[in-house]
Amino acid sequence: MASDALQDELFRPFPSDLSAFAVLDLANAPRLWPALQSSGAPYHCLFRGALHPALRAAAPHLVELVPDGAFTRWLLAEPPGRFGIFLRSAAGMDALYGHFRRFLRVADERGKKFYFRFYDPRVLNLYLPTCNAEELLAWFEGLECFLAEEVNGREVAEHQLSGGRLVTRILPRGGQGP
Repeated sequence: MASDALQDELFRPFPSDLSAFAVLDLANAPRLWPALQSSGAPYHCLFRGALHPALRAAAPHLVELVPDGAFTRWLLAEPPGRFGIFLRSAAGMDALYGHFRRFLRVADERGKKFYFRFYDPRVLNLYLPTCNAEELLAWFEGLECFLAEEVNGREVAEHQLSGGRLVTRILPRGGQGP
């Protein structure tokens, strides 16, 4: 696995109660679904119910990542791409599943509902800086940080909450850009 900021920050030494996760946008990277299915890595589809196989294969999935896991190594060795967001959290898989499901649908000022693709790093990186303190607290409930690749594919934005404010560091990403 090539060393880069995403890998280094995702698995840097941190308190033992934290684990690493990804919310993968399978619609943006179809090769992820077969790899995830055969990996043995713990995952949950964020869409509920009996889904058509094609929808399940394109839906967002929450995945637990382990530093030496085969799927983790494969995922982080992939060329940079916009296939999801990463996070560190003390919450378990079930709690994170419920947490992220709350954000899948949003309403506009007229009350019309839309799917919110927060798991697309381009969306998350633009959205989090617009949040007020209350919204940030909701997003970071149980989370230590988000890591999301920047549009250029050569950097990773690390978002953390500090004193009720968003703190973002831009870190170099190894490999080639898009």
